[in-house]
Amino acid sequence: MDDRKLHALLTVLSAGSLNAAAEKLACTQSAVTQMMNSMESELGFAVLKRTNKGVRLTEAGERILPYIVAADAGMSELLGEAERIATGKAVKLRVGTFASISATWLPGAIREFQKDYPDVMFEIVVGTENLPVRLGEGELHLILVDEYRRGPGAWHPIMEDPFYAVVPEKYGMNNESSVSLDEILSYPLIVASLDMNFEGAERILEAPGAIRVQADDNTPILRMASKEMGIAILPELSLRAAQVPDNVILLDVEPRLVRKIGVALPKKPVRAAREFAGFLREHAEELARF
Repeated sequence: MDDRKLHALLTVLSAGSLNAAAEKLACTQSAVTQMMNSMESELGFAVLKRTNKGVRLTEAGERILPYIVAADAGMSELLGEAERIATGKAVKLRVGTFASISATWLPGAIREFQKDYPDVMFEIVVGTENLPVRLGEGELHLILVDEYRRGPGAWHPIMEDPFYAVVPEKYGMNNESSVSLDEILSYPLIVASLDMNFEGAERILEAPGAIRVQADDNTPILRMASKEMGIAILPELSLRAAQVPDNVILLDVEPRLVRKIGVALPKKPVRAAREFAGFLREHAEELARF
């Protein structure tokens, strides 16, 4: 079936009438009517009901509409990809992610991915709370976030990001390798509120006297810990991305606290986003070492 007929049908439905669709398509009404009649003849059933108020889908038309939308989108993507190949233009992929991810394993992941997809050009947007909204509005092609910021589309886990206690040396835990959450809660706390997305986080967030810091960069929290204002609890990726002060120690937390990091896609992702998401899932174990 000629893809122009599928596009014309969607235009008719969007415009509400054959006349309005003809204007949008820059052709005559008779040409639109001919395409609709031809399409219905090929399908073997009526797709549109024509009324004095315009047009609407028949019951059969409603059933095949999702396939028509998918076919039209696929053809558009095919033509766009063909143009990029023919003209040598790069594919731009807009990725939203946390500062800690952009500073640790994401650069290595992009480098490895571009070995197989050299035509993909990346645009990285660093943020936190605004990422799911921007994904839903189409500003971003995919986002790398924890499961609580996955947005309305599909989210696939990639890795676990464990939390550590950042303890001032003066607290006398220098010979310890871990500290219990109950013991941590007996000290003053400095809390990265944007990172507190894991089971049991409420106990930390609601601790009496806790200092909550809401920032995409956890450097201020590390500085507060170095000034002996309290114990901070930060994820490993944030610590890898920062310069940890010399007068603090890092301890495992018992029971173990982790946030799950994954890739979130919109409901209709572009091909490059699907390819990159698949690459991240397939190479998750390797990426965690970058």
